[in-house]
Amino acid sequence: MKKIVIRSERKINKAVFYDIVYEWENELCKSLKAPLFYAKKYYIGKRDIGETLLYRFGINIEDFFLLRKVAFAFEMFAQYDRGIIQSSHSAICIIDFYPCKKYLHRFYDAYRNVPYLCVSSREVYEYLMEHNPERAIYHLPLSIPDKYRINKNTIFNKKYDLILVGRQNERFEKWLAQYCQTHTLRYVYRKYINHETNEFLYYTSDGEFVCNVVTREDYFNILRLCKLAIYTTPGIEGDPKKNVTNGFSQVTPRYLELLACGCILLGDYPDNPDTKYNELDRFVSRVTSYKQFEETINKLLKQKVNIEEYSNYLEKHYTSVRAKQFEEIISQN
Repeated sequence: MKKIVIRSERKINKAVFYDIVYEWENELCKSLKAPLFYAKKYYIGKRDIGETLLYRFGINIEDFFLLRKVAFAFEMFAQYDRGIIQSSHSAICIIDFYPCKKYLHRFYDAYRNVPYLCVSSREVYEYLMEHNPERAIYHLPLSIPDKYRINKNTIFNKKYDLILVGRQNERFEKWLAQYCQTHTLRYVYRKYINHETNEFLYYTSDGEFVCNVVTREDYFNILRLCKLAIYTTPGIEGDPKKNVTNGFSQVTPRYLELLACGCILLGDYPDNPDTKYNELDRFVSRVTSYKQFEETINKLLKQKVNIEEYSNYLEKHYTSVRAKQFEEIISQN
């Protein structure tokens, strides 16, 4: 088995949306018995020759030992231009990727030297394989870190009826406001973001301050208190990102996070390879009209979550499972 190194930006990239990436990296290190390799910044005079030279290109005169190892890294977004030739021993998993046929040649050129190129979306994977079957692409799905594992005996003490968390769909926000005009529903929502401190302030629909979410633990704690959650994939009707996803609509980590917190889900999503792979039809009550929304909320509020079913499903999606899948990918080549 090839030796593996996990390359991380955590010492130079403090963006809050990378916290989950660093959790995945920690789990991969544990499962693969692989060390972390910290990306650095390198400067020549006043010119930054790569925000994360090792992370993005895998080359550093001080670190030739990587040539005998597979250096794995997550990339939040696909790259279309590279200033330096990439390492031929790198493995990259692209998280958010909405391919545009017009620029596919640039994408393939940017990653031409990456032998283990993975994408998290099954929909994108099948699209790329259809357009260039000769280029080896691997499907390495998103996951939930093992530290959030639940079992059939896990108990959640639900305090609030529903939560709106993260990116929202305008269609469902409108329906929720309409529902609350004629029904009693106490829900939690993100009212304010302090971008300087990366603090997310959550309140209830009746004005009570709930919590200040700073860490991933804070985030999971508030999810565990809410019975229902609205979940939609990006790029569908009502999503502000609809015009930038190029028709793709991938499942996001929040789906697995909500299930791991015992939330009952309603929302909307398209039928595509990614939503089918992640079995959204089993866990998300699909809603396409206000009447359906009203009826579904009323029904789900009376329903008990099937924790055993959630637990059995999530066993297939923990990060340790992805570690084994990655080992299989590199062992075949």
